[in-house]
Order: sequence, then structure tokens, then C-alpha cells
Amino acid sequence: MYPPSRYAPVPNDDDSPSPSNPTSTSSAWPQSSTLRRPPICALRIYCLVLRTPHLVVLFLSFIGLLTVYHLYWGPAPIEFIYNLEPRPSWLDTPLPAGHEPLILRLAIITHIKESDRRKAIRDNVLSGLDITSASPSRSNSSYSRPFSSNSSSEIQIEYRFFAGRAPPAGFFSWGKSPNERILEENRRFGDITVLDVDDVPERVSEKRYGALIWGGSAPTGSYDYFMTMDSDTFCRFPVLARRLQHLYGQKNIKPREQPVLIGRMSTQMIYYQSTHSEKEGWEDRADRHGRGVDEMFRGPWYQYPVGIGYMMSSSLITSLLSATPPLPHHIPYPMDDVMVGSWVAGLQHLPDRSTDWLAQYDSSSPPHIVHPKPYIPHAVETTIIDDYHGWHDWPLRRGRWYASQIGWGSVCVHHASPGKMKTLRGRKEIREEWK
Repeated sequence: MYPPSRYAPVPNDDDSPSPSNPTSTSSAWPQSSTLRRPPICALRIYCLVLRTPHLVVLFLSFIGLLTVYHLYWGPAPIEFIYNLEPRPSWLDTPLPAGHEPLILRLAIITHIKESDRRKAIRDNVLSGLDITSASPSRSNSSYSRPFSSNSSSEIQIEYRFFAGRAPPAGFFSWGKSPNERILEENRRFGDITVLDVDDVPERVSEKRYGALIWGGSAPTGSYDYFMTMDSDTFCRFPVLARRLQHLYGQKNIKPREQPVLIGRMSTQMIYYQSTHSEKEGWEDRADRHGRGVDEMFRGPWYQYPVGIGYMMSSSLITSLLSATPPLPHHIPYPMDDVMVGSWVAGLQHLPDRSTDWLAQYDSSSPPHIVHPKPYIPHAVETTIIDDYHGWHDWPLRRGRWYASQIGWGSVCVHHASPGKMKTLRGRKEIREEWK
């Protein structure tokens, strides 16, 4: 739209000033014009808003309220699209005869108070999978747990929940503490590891590192992938093996021999160097972006797995856990996902001495060249698979960058509440997958 003066029509014979028509030019919008004009009411409102600052604020506020209403209280998006797309053939194609089952070591990151989410995972994700005894070669850690396998023996899973300890309770506390309740839960199920860290968002990176150590506690040749997911992620494990085989089998990936990272990827250029001493307290020295904990610096762009979950090949786990000193893992939330990607990228790029590494900018000093120490002496290049169709967020009303509608290819769906997990498990299209 333009101010009215931009639309002033060319006077015609009827509009030309004359003694008999002295007011023909008194209006910017003559009643008779050969040009098409925007609606008069809309233009007048537009001009009035532009000329009145208070109305500008009211107008923008009104538009903002409409947007918020649409996102939060407007019509919910279509969540399931099973009936809008054909069922892919790979879902009904068994693995080739003689093909070894996919063996996973699964770490589920949970909060000490999230007993409802752990129950939802057991009831709607892990139940229906046959429970058998783990072979000695797969259970040589103190956290060993019998694995689950589906009836077609295409996947085998050894899993653990990883939580921290509850911070000290306040003065007004009663009943059993979260620490006592999770011990009772673990006595019943035997599938929870409580790490020696406060269970607060700022220390979730330490929980991820503790899970990584457990994942690599088994011999490399005894499992294919170490997988991590949050306790609000719904995963269709019975079809995960088929998806990997039929969608990525042409890559001829050998996870026990090759470094592989699978998940939903984003990009970042921040790297970390381990500078924290385990004997020092660090919470008071760290902000939410990680400054003041492990050293941050910038380098080549890389891909990292977002919070939906990720799978690392056993070969990659071996390389990561051979780092000296141990990998940097004191990275406060929300950079814990970036931390995982920086580990993988650091294996490849840190040994390259020709790379220019810049210190992370802060207000005290401008960026300058730094010389970080490689995690391991030689470079390790990892095959990264960005499975953006299979790993995504639940299609929420408020929307997320990684949200997508749930269809046949949705293997891992993030931000699923216990109720949504139950709904998804009960869908007639996929409930027979847990046989």
C-alpha cells in the first residue's frame, strides 16, 4: 500500500477545475476515476495508523495477539498422515536370510523425578519385545541388563535409564525424597543408573558422558550401535533395523569397523577443550552458554545431532573413549547436543594443524588464534547420516523447527508426553509391530 498521494488520478475532463466545478480537486480521491484504486476503507485505516504512533502500537499488538491465538488455541495441526501416504515396501521386507540382528546399547536420559515418563517408555516402547538373557560378551559391565528382541530377531536391545541425584531438599519438604523413590523403582525394575551429579539442566552433559562410558563398556565387536534418546522420545525399535538396512544399506556401512553417526542433524562451529578439573566446583563459574567451564573455541562447521536422539557406531565409541584427557563434558544446557557433535568433529579436525582455531568471542577480549590439543593423535572421519524423515519432533501447535507430521517413516518422535506415547502405540497402523 502507498499513501493516497501516490494514487492521485490524472484529471479528466469532468474533473478539470472550472468555474462551474470549483471543488473538483478538493479531494485526493475524486468520485470518478478511470484508475483502479485499493479499497477506500482499508487505505483510510492504513493512513490513520501510520499517522498515529499509538495506533501503530495497538495495531501491531492486535496482530501479535492473533498470531499467538492461532499458534496456541487455533486448530490443531494434522498429527498423523498414515492415510495420506502409501505404506513403504521396506516395512514389510524382512532382512536378508542369514543377516545378523541389529544389536543396540540404549541409554535413555531421564530426570530423577520423571517416573511417569520411565513408565511410559517401559509400557509403550519396550513392552512387547521378548526378554531374554544377555550373553556374557554383552554384559561385562556393572550396569548389565538383559536385552529385548523382537520376535523376528531383527533387533536386540540392552538398555539403561540414566538419571542424576536430587539436589538437597528445601526446608518445607515431606514424604520420601526423590532419591529414595528412584531407589525403590530401581529395586523393582533394575534398569536405572543414578550418576553422581546433581540432576539439574546445567549438568545434563555429564549424564550424556556417563551414558557414553556405559555404552563403550562392552567390547566393540559385541554390538553395533550405542543409542541415546531422551525419556520423552517414542521409538519404533521393531522397524529400526529394517529402516537402516533398506534406506542406507547401499552405503555398505559396517558399524563395528567404521565410525558412523545417525540422527537428525543441525550445524554448529563451536568446539570444546577439556580444561575442567573434576575436583573443582564449577556451577558458580558457568553461564548457560558454557563459558567458564570447558574451553570454547571456533573452527570448521560441522553437523551435530539435535535432542531427538542419535546412534553412534561401536567403532566411533571406541575412538571417542580413547581420548586423552577425557572428552570435554562440562558443558551446561542447552549446549549438550552441540557437545556431542563437537566430539565427532574434533576427532576429524583437531589433528589438522593447518586449521585456524579462534577463541570464542567475549566482551573482555577480541577473537584470537588458539592451538587446541587433539583428542587423539590421528584424524578419524565419521560417516554422518541426517535422517530428517525418521527422526523429528511431535507436530505441536506452537511449532518447532524439527517438528513434522507422523507417518510411516517416523522412527523416533521427540516431545511425546506419556499420553501421546500411549496414543501412538495404540495406532492401528503400527501396533502390530510389537509382536
